[in-house]
Amino acid sequence: MLVTPRPGVNSGNLLSGLRSVRTAVFNLRGGGPQGAHKRLLAYLEWSSDATRMLGNQISSADLDRLVLTRRHELLLSGVGNMTGTEMEIQRVVNGLVSLELDQRIDAFDQAIRELEEQVRRWPMLGDLVVADSSFYIEHTKKLEDVDFAPLDTELGDNIHVVVPIVVVDELDGLKRSKDPAVRWRAGYTLAVLDRVFARTTGPARLRAETLSALGSSIPISQITMELLFDPPGHVRLSINDDEIIDRAPRMNATCERLVGTLRRELLDRVLILGERHLRAVLTEYQAHYNTAPPHQGIGQRTPGGEPDAPRATVLDVDSQQIRRKLVLGGLINEYTHAA
Repeated sequence: MLVTPRPGVNSGNLLSGLRSVRTAVFNLRGGGPQGAHKRLLAYLEWSSDATRMLGNQISSADLDRLVLTRRHELLLSGVGNMTGTEMEIQRVVNGLVSLELDQRIDAFDQAIRELEEQVRRWPMLGDLVVADSSFYIEHTKKLEDVDFAPLDTELGDNIHVVVPIVVVDELDGLKRSKDPAVRWRAGYTLAVLDRVFARTTGPARLRAETLSALGSSIPISQITMELLFDPPGHVRLSINDDEIIDRAPRMNATCERLVGTLRRELLDRVLILGERHLRAVLTEYQAHYNTAPPHQGIGQRTPGGEPDAPRATVLDVDSQQIRRKLVLGGLINEYTHAA
């Protein structure tokens, strides 16, 4: 289950909150007070604390799935009637609380894993572009011929186009438009999406690398695309444009960790002299970020490494020789085994 961060929520802070709440419920399941009614009260106290911690960071639907479940409602409504000392009542209450705690641990484990994967994956895909259906219908060039780079001067060479499923639904409806040009463009765009996502929902390549349509010598790297499905239980906003705008910043929230890292480790420590200098600095830092430092969120591995590569381990620097490599003129150091 992928949680949906509220707009503006830092993904690192959200992950920290999820892990903290998960640790608390795990400790409650493995230990906690003795006696069925005391365990029930401890569980309800945990759910109250979890709601306060996560309520302003994730959507209400996610909070219901993670914490405020149907069984939570049942236990909360019956807390005053579950105080009996009869063995049968104690056994039923204990069973319900234990089952709910087990399921909360599993739910938080899944939410943390999926959010960590999104945090790791999105920054590696390039600059993110989200377009509404009018872009696909009204742009002077059809999808396979569009040069995305001139659309925004801040876009780099690697462009990842995210297609919310609400846009696909809009395009499907536009196939019945009275305007033949709109009908053709909608059908054509859906046909391209069917081809791109024939074997996967993304990331998938739109086209091979070409030169800028403006005649520039700057190459446009392979453009990738991905379908963005509605999360389980999601209720769309009544206006599709509002829905698209609402989804985009939630996706961007998973990128905030890398943005903060760039500022702390690089941009706040380098005097940028122009766009060419900025691109050169970011390119060198990207190579370092993806290949050198181990990342805790992916098991002490590097984003550019193989998924089954061995994890980074602590070395005895007194018995092994270490070689230092200067990155960005010495702003950052990389350390490796000496040959």
